[in-house]
Amino acid sequence: PYATAASPGCGVHCEGARLDGRKGKVKRGEPPADWYLDSQNNCAKGSGMTDIKLPEQCETMTDVRAGVDHMDRELVALLVRRFAYMDAAARIKTDHGAVRNEARKAQVLDNVAREAELAGLPPAHFRAIWNELVEQSIAYEATEWARIRA
Repeated sequence: PYATAASPGCGVHCEGARLDGRKGKVKRGEPPADWYLDSQNNCAKGSGMTDIKLPEQCETMTDVRAGVDHMDRELVALLVRRFAYMDAAARIKTDHGAVRNEARKAQVLDNVAREAELAGLPPAHFRAIWNELVEQSIAYEATEWARIRA
């Protein structure tokens, strides 16, 4: 209910439209106003949304799809916050050459692979996903670096 959707052509640095039907825009990093996990009933709760079941509680594909859609909204909100850090990096770095840092990229990918493995998930899959995320982050940061200094 609190995730954002970037406007076409503006990138994720702008404020996004609410996905919960309420008026106004969601600002980057805004916490959920009324979302909470109801552990007693094994579902997510919040105004304007139906109960979202935990994966182990899903009984139908409708349950699964509602959960996936909910998680996608949460992931977008987290990515909006992650890209805000790219805004900060673009502002802080004085040299355009510093935007791409292969050592840092390798560290990020190693960290993610380790976390995936600890969670019992395939590290190679997460490394591939994060490789694309990091490459998109670098491209975004490079654009922002140039925009700030234009």
